[in-house]
Amino acid sequence: MGSEEEGVKGQPSGSVARPLRVAVFSNAAAIPRALERAAGLAGMAVAHHPLSKLHDQNHAYRAEMLWAILSDDMGYDGLLALDRHAANEAIPLVLQVSHDAVDTAWAIFGDRDDIVITVDPDEGACAVALAQAQRTHEPYFANEADSIRTRQFDKLQEEVQRISKLLSHLAVGAGGAALFPSDHSREPASPFIDDYVRSPSRSFGTQPPHATVSPREVRREIRIRRMRDELFPADMFADPAWDMLLDLYAAKLDHARVSVSSLCIAAAVPATTALRWIKTLSDSGIFQREADQHDGRRIFVALSDRATDAMHRYFAKRAEL
Repeated sequence: MGSEEEGVKGQPSGSVARPLRVAVFSNAAAIPRALERAAGLAGMAVAHHPLSKLHDQNHAYRAEMLWAILSDDMGYDGLLALDRHAANEAIPLVLQVSHDAVDTAWAIFGDRDDIVITVDPDEGACAVALAQAQRTHEPYFANEADSIRTRQFDKLQEEVQRISKLLSHLAVGAGGAALFPSDHSREPASPFIDDYVRSPSRSFGTQPPHATVSPREVRREIRIRRMRDELFPADMFADPAWDMLLDLYAAKLDHARVSVSSLCIAAAVPATTALRWIKTLSDSGIFQREADQHDGRRIFVALSDRATDAMHRYFAKRAEL
């Protein structure tokens, strides 16, 4: 049988799999109960380390995954150092942040496919983040996952199917022409997307569609959607992609800019879920990142020109009904 180190990434045939080790760095005295339970049910072993030791080269730890619980006062420079640390370590990394720190974290890590961001996670969200981090890197050998993680992954896959169908419908313009035609020159950036919609550059001619509604009318549509939540369970009609499309469309018509944290609120789902959708929609070319010229620690999100044209067409067609 191979040594313990041989059993981490290149485990010989017939050897016994041991728990994947997760090094948790935080300012708290102990590992959050939600993370501890999620890791235990997924067959992972967690060990706590002071956050201040994360960049200390003399601080030894053995792990196949990092989980960093960031304090709100960590600062932009601290996050940049963490970014460099993740690149040097080349192992899965999960960043746990508060809602107040979402904008700064997204400005640095939002376009990274190898880092998972989770916001104030409960046990289920911790399970999904652990599983997602595993899938973005070379597979490690771990014990069979508990049914809780399996159910969370099933729920995640359902979300992906909804977003794929939404993008497929949105991709069809007037006369059946594809607004977001397929481009098979590259693979999907998201490991969860099978039916992936790509968006290469495309000209719409000299007569692009124009808005047929006002920002006020679009926001009325949003208020109507929220009114349902007062009468029925909120998750019965959960559709964060469409909620975010409406919010960004209204902002576009109003010449306003939308931060990541604000868009998470508009999605009307947990912030971690909203971030996953923002990442997927950005990778698909529906959303685009816009840097804040006055503050490099913040990123705005906006509709791409093609997505804006698609929304113009949608409201124009709806007016014909």
